[in-house]
Amino acid sequence: MSLFKTLAVAGVFFFALSAPRYCAQNKDQKTKDAASVELAALRQALDAARDSLQNDIAGRWRAKQRFVEQRETDKEELSRLKELQERAFNEASRVKEECFSREKTAEDEAAATLAKQEEWKSAASTLDDALGKESSIVMEGFPLDCENRRQDLESVRSRFQKKPDAPSALTDLVDYKLKYLGLGARLNIARQTVLTDEGKPRLLTIARFGNVFAYGMDERGGFYFIGQSGKLGGDRYRVNPIDERGVVAALVKEFPSWVASGGIEGLVPTDVLQNDQTKSLIAGKKMGRFQQFVASIKAGGAVMAPLLLLPLWALVLIVLKFIQFGAQKSRGARQFKKVMGLVENKEHAEALAYIKKSKGALARILESCLSRPNSSRGAIEKSIREILMGEIPRLSRYLNTLAVIAGAAPLLGLLGTISGMISLFAAVTHYGTGDPKFLAGGISEALITAKTGLAVAIPVLFVHDYLRNKKDQLQADIEKYSFRILNTLWPEG
Repeated sequence: MSLFKTLAVAGVFFFALSAPRYCAQNKDQKTKDAASVELAALRQALDAARDSLQNDIAGRWRAKQRFVEQRETDKEELSRLKELQERAFNEASRVKEECFSREKTAEDEAAATLAKQEEWKSAASTLDDALGKESSIVMEGFPLDCENRRQDLESVRSRFQKKPDAPSALTDLVDYKLKYLGLGARLNIARQTVLTDEGKPRLLTIARFGNVFAYGMDERGGFYFIGQSGKLGGDRYRVNPIDERGVVAALVKEFPSWVASGGIEGLVPTDVLQNDQTKSLIAGKKMGRFQQFVASIKAGGAVMAPLLLLPLWALVLIVLKFIQFGAQKSRGARQFKKVMGLVENKEHAEALAYIKKSKGALARILESCLSRPNSSRGAIEKSIREILMGEIPRLSRYLNTLAVIAGAAPLLGLLGTISGMISLFAAVTHYGTGDPKFLAGGISEALITAKTGLAVAIPVLFVHDYLRNKKDQLQADIEKYSFRILNTLWPEG
C-alpha cells in the first residue's frame, strides 16, 4: 500500500506543477527551466517508484508462490495427520474395546472367585457342622472307643481350625469314620480300662463283638456285659456286672479259649433285644412289680409326672367328697328325726334349741322354720329356697374338677403318645430302621402314656358319676325333709 500512495502523491504533484505551465505560458523562461528540472526529478522519482513497485510485485508473487507451496505442503501434512488421527482413534477404540473385554473378564473372574469363596465357606461351614455333630455323638458311641474317638476328632478339628482346608479336613474326617466303622465291624480281643455303671474303673480283658456288645473279665475273674440299653444319647450303652449263673458258667468255659486264640469262636450267650431287661437277665434276678412300675414310668417319659399327680389329686377330692356326703346324709337324717319328734310333741322351744346347736344345710332350714312361727308359709318357702341356693353349690364343689381330671388324663396320654412318636421318628432319622430297640423305645413311651391316661380317666369318670348321683340324692333328701317339716308346721298350705 505504501508504493501506491507514493505514485498517487507523485501524480498529484505532477499535475499540480504542470498545470501552471499550461496556464501561464507567458511566464518567465527561468520558471520553465526550474519546472523542467523539477519535472525531471519527479520523472526520476516516478521511475524509481515504478521499479520499486515492480520489485514489490515480484516479491509478493514469490511470497504467494511460497504460500501456495506451503499450503499444499500443509494440506499434505494435514491429510497425513488426519490419517494418523483416524488410526489413533481406531487404535483407541480397539484398546477401549479390549479394556472393556478385559474388565468384563475380570468382573466374571471376580464373580467366579467370589462364588468359589462362598462355596469354600459353605463347604467349610458344612464340614465344621459335621465335626460339631460328630463331636456331640461321640459319647453315644461304643464305650470302648469314646476316649480315642474324642481325641482323634479333636485332632481333626484342631488341624481344620489352624488351616481351614476343607478337602484335607474332609479326608481326615473320612479316615476317622472309616477307622471306627472298621472297629465296629470286627470281632477282637483287647485289654482296656472301662468305667462301669457302678462308677468304678475296671481293667478288663474284653471280647468285643463290633459295636453290638462285648464281654469283659476283670483280674478277679468277674464278668461284665457291655451292651445297649435301648435308649438314645450318652446313656445308650451300659457296663453291668454279670451275676446270672448260666451266663457266668458259659463265659468261664469259653472266655479263656477266646483270649488264648485271639479270636471268638464257639457258643456266645447273647441277648438279642438288649434293652432295660438285659440288666435283670444278667443279674439273675426277676423284676418285681414295683421295679416294673418304676421302669414303665421311666419309659413313659416326662408326661408321666402329671399323669401320676392327677390320680393323687382326684383321690384327695374323692375322699373329701365321700366324707362330706356321708356326714351330711347321716347328720341330716338324725337332725330331721329328732326335730320331727319334738315338733309332733309340741315341744317347739326344745326343737329350736337343739337345731341351733346343730350344723349343716338342713339345720339352717329347720332353724329358719322354727324361729319364725308367725310368718306365712310363702315367706318360709322363700327362705328355704334361699338357703338351698347357697347350699347346693357347696355340695357340687370339686365335682367339676373331677370331671376335668377325667378329661385331662386321656389328653395327657395323647400328648405322651405324640412325644413317643416324635422320639420314634427322631430315632429313625438318626439311626435308621435297622435297629428295633430304638423303635420299641418310642412305641413303648407312646403306649405307656396312653394306657396310664386311660387308666386314670376311666375310674375317675365312674366315681364322678357316682358322686354326682350322691349329690342329687342328698339334695333331694334335704328338700324332702324341709317340706315335711314345713307341712307339719303349716298344714293349711
